[in-house]
Amino acid sequence: MTYTPSKDFMQQEWLSNKDERFQMADDIIESKMLIGKDTSQVKLILGNVDWSKNNWRTDSINTWTYDMGMGGGFGLMFNHLCVKFEKGTVISVEHIKMAD
Repeated sequence: MTYTPSKDFMQQEWLSNKDERFQMADDIIESKMLIGKDTSQVKLILGNVDWSKNNWRTDSINTWTYDMGMGGGFGLMFNHLCVKFEKGTVISVEHIKMAD
């Protein structure tokens, strides 16, 4: 069983505190705030994507992965926000959790 604390998305906190971003994932996904946005709009909201973190995805051009820190369960849980584009527009956003 895991528990992930959840809070509303706050851009300034997202940009300044990478270690606790995972707490905002539910709000980003449930509000659909990124759906339909283009790459420039996503960069304005979430900041630049760290391309060194995207190499574990095979489709890194169409899927941007944002590091969201560790936490949200027993032991270490690595959190990533995967933003998937189709024809330059966001079609889905997913919270990926990987246990250490």
